[in-house]
Order: sequence, then C-alpha cells, then structure tokens
Amino acid sequence: MFEEIEMIKFFILREGKGGIGVFEDEDNDFYKIEEIEEIKAKFLIELMEKYGYQSEEITFDAGFGLGMFDFAGLIIWQKNVPYIIADFLSQNATKEQTQKVKKGLIDKAKTFGVKFVVLVKGAKHQAFAVNGEMVHPAVIPQKPRADLLKT
Repeated sequence: MFEEIEMIKFFILREGKGGIGVFEDEDNDFYKIEEIEEIKAKFLIELMEKYGYQSEEITFDAGFGLGMFDFAGLIIWQKNVPYIIADFLSQNATKEQTQKVKKGLIDKAKTFGVKFVVLVKGAKHQAFAVNGEMVHPAVIPQKPRADLLKT
C-alpha cells in the first residue's frame, strides 16, 4: 500500500507553476489541475493513508445504479456495494450550494442504502452516517478488517 500511495503522490500531486498538477508527457510538461481535481486527489490520499482504503475500492465520478441520480463524485465499494459516497465542492462554494449538495448526498444514501456520505469542501470534510431515515454526524470509518467482512 505504501508504494501505491507514493506512486499516486508522484503522478498526481506535484508542485509546480503555482499549483498542484500532473506531469503527463515525456517532456515532463506540467499541467495544472483544476481546484476540484486537486481536492479529490488530496482526499484520495487521505482515504488511503489515514483510513486504510485501497485504490481498487475507490472510483471517481461514477454511478452505482441505473439512473442519473445514482452518481457520486467518489464511491468506496464494499462487496460490490457502495459503502461511502462523497461529493466535492470548491472552498468558495456558497452556503446554498453546500446545502444542496449535502441534501443530494443524503437523499442518495437513503434511497440506495449507502451507510456513509462525505461532503468535501476545499480542505475540510463533513461525514454523516445514514441508517434508514436517520442521519447523524460521523467520522469517516476506517476500512473494515477483512476478517470481519467474511460472512
């Protein structure tokens, strides 16, 4: 896992020309990534380093159902089922935008039985546990140990 994190840091999070970006070609040209992509990259590394999730368990900008409503900026999968969904906002998002995205995440979680949602706004995030109609502030859960997932 450590090597995987280091590779992600090497390929995604490189400082240069005033921002974080990606070195994408053989000339080592730097392409600055957009603010949301930077937020996603930092959050991905946090999920892996701090919470123990693996890159193969995580998808970005993906769907988890059949309709357009079944979409999230990030999904952490557990046994092929969405376990955590997250969406991303820039640091400058308005209160109204933030509330709308938060409500959308929680509604998706309730509809599809997702246990946790995370709203990432700039460098900060809010996590919520969802159990039926009940929603409570929470912390992002550590990746469950494999021996506890066996049924």
